[in-house]
Amino acid sequence: MPNGSPESASVASARLRLPAFTVNDPELWFQRVEWILEDTGVKTSSEKFRVLAKSFDDREAGEVRDLILNPPADRPYEQLKETLLRRPGKSQAQKTRQLLEREDIGDRTPSQFLRHLQALAGPSAADDIILTMWMDRINPLVRASLAVQAAQPGVSFDDLARTADSVTDAMGAIAPQQRVSAVSSTTESWLREEFSRLSAQLAEQHREINALRAERRQRRGQKQSRDRSCSRNRTRSQSASRVDGLCWYHHRFGRDAYKCRQPCAFAASAMDMGNAPGSR
Repeated sequence: MPNGSPESASVASARLRLPAFTVNDPELWFQRVEWILEDTGVKTSSEKFRVLAKSFDDREAGEVRDLILNPPADRPYEQLKETLLRRPGKSQAQKTRQLLEREDIGDRTPSQFLRHLQALAGPSAADDIILTMWMDRINPLVRASLAVQAAQPGVSFDDLARTADSVTDAMGAIAPQQRVSAVSSTTESWLREEFSRLSAQLAEQHREINALRAERRQRRGQKQSRDRSCSRNRTRSQSASRVDGLCWYHHRFGRDAYKCRQPCAFAASAMDMGNAPGSR
């Protein structure tokens, strides 16, 4: 029986095993499958449909259950392919995470391993995914030494990698039972540096606040001084207006006063006596 006959294609398709469906890259999967089908002589749309449907696991078959139970009469394979290609795949973040989860640090230094993960993930990968994958796979004691530094705002990957390399080198030079205390010492040193930096910032802020307060007190003192001066002037003016019923001028100068500020008892007294207030 010659190759490529319907009978041989049917026997070949019955024994055919396709690679597991690739959710992350269905286009590549279909290309590989179509080459396999072509090489085994499976050519008609209905035959391709049956081979694909049989190759799916339970989860994949459930995704296209309606098509498997009711195969389309027209172009069944093409409709099955279009349905699977339209189905939304995993997000780029999920794909990146799955890619990085397969990687191990091996004999690399922490900085070498970080650069390796960055190269695999590509420039579009989120930094937090790369950092999480990297931290999960470095030595737990090294990871503990980075906990405080990693929480600081603005810390870069290079900063963390340098610290991780330094701690790893230090751990390699001491006995295993001493490594925990060495990491603790490194963490303590980092904490001291951060405390010193934060203390300097707080001291500078305190100086600025004190300067602002001093300037505010100076302005308040100047205002109060002006207010007291105005108050004294008003008091003198008011005291000059009336002294024992007389205005200040008649109280001070009597009949020789050049001025008179009403109300003034001197003017009323002078009128009673038939005299006008003195004026020159």
